[in-house]
Amino acid sequence: MAAPAPPLGRDPATIFPGGPADQQADQQAGLLRLDPWRLSWYQAAGTAAGRRSAVWQPAPRHVAEEVAVS
Repeated sequence: MAAPAPPLGRDPATIFPGGPADQQADQQAGLLRLDPWRLSWYQAAGTAAGRRSAVWQPAPRHVAEEVAVS
């Protein structure tokens, strides 16, 4: 598998040469979950006019929703 043209990223075969069936890769791989707490964005015309950024924040959650029920 060839490396994609920038800016798409890196060729995963350089990290996991054995592919998805490689047992050693299963032990070395990991997942990362990112939960945004605040997003802000600007528009060039708005910034030039002195306007503030648009901001999004998730709705507040209750403590009861944070507790995992087993």
